[in-house]
Amino acid sequence: MTAAILEEIIILPAVQTIETIKGLHEEAKYGFNQTDFITIDASQVETIDTASLQLLAILFQSAQQLAKTVVIQDPSPGFVEASQLSGLIGLFGITTE
Repeated sequence: MTAAILEEIIILPAVQTIETIKGLHEEAKYGFNQTDFITIDASQVETIDTASLQLLAILFQSAQQLAKTVVIQDPSPGFVEASQLSGLIGLFGITTE
């Protein structure tokens, strides 16, 4: 009997750009196939580009359609600012209180 993976944690690097998006895509795809709960650790993000934010938005939308859960954990100020500027902060469930 193998143990079930209960949660996948994806740690975003300090600089998340088009050059690193393939790794993010692969981790997200793996997580979706293994579990119903994915945590995105955004605590180290200093800069993140639009392509990466779009990939995360697709991940969130797909999760909603498939009754899976994706959460952003400890979003850094850089991640929050980029999410606000892109209009995705609500989709990501980030509050700025």
